[in-house]
Amino acid sequence: MKNTGMIVKFISVAIIAASLAAYQSAASVRAETAAQIKAEEREAEKRRKAAQKAAADKAAAEAAAKYADGIYEGVGEGYGGDIKVRLTVKDGEIVTIDPYEHSDEDDEYFGLAKALIGEVIEANDTDTADIVSGATFSSEGLIEAIQDAAGKAVKK
Repeated sequence: MKNTGMIVKFISVAIIAASLAAYQSAASVRAETAAQIKAEEREAEKRRKAAQKAAADKAAAEAAAKYADGIYEGVGEGYGGDIKVRLTVKDGEIVTIDPYEHSDEDDEYFGLAKALIGEVIEANDTDTADIVSGATFSSEGLIEAIQDAAGKAVKK
């Protein structure tokens, strides 16, 4: 009987040791799997960012190529009559907008409306300009003139 107790203790210790070894093995596999998943997630994030950058670069290139280089004139109707602008495009982007004729516009209101010229140039898009409060008719006429000129610059 003494041997039986010793055998039971030996078997118990062996089972515990085997369980610990199995647990350690499972924990190692789990850690390796977690590390692999994190590495795959980092790679997927890199691919996602690269795809977003490529899409943004493509959109920028398309936007830049929206207009043909040159100088274009446009006309819009302001508060006091016609507003005429010269729009210059270089490398596909609007670089200057010169409102060269607006003699019948009130200087104060037209001066306020001219603030939207910077918006158009910065966005390289005539649809982003907002009407300036307090200079509604001058703004509308200026936007109309800019859009008229830009419409002539759009690549066909």
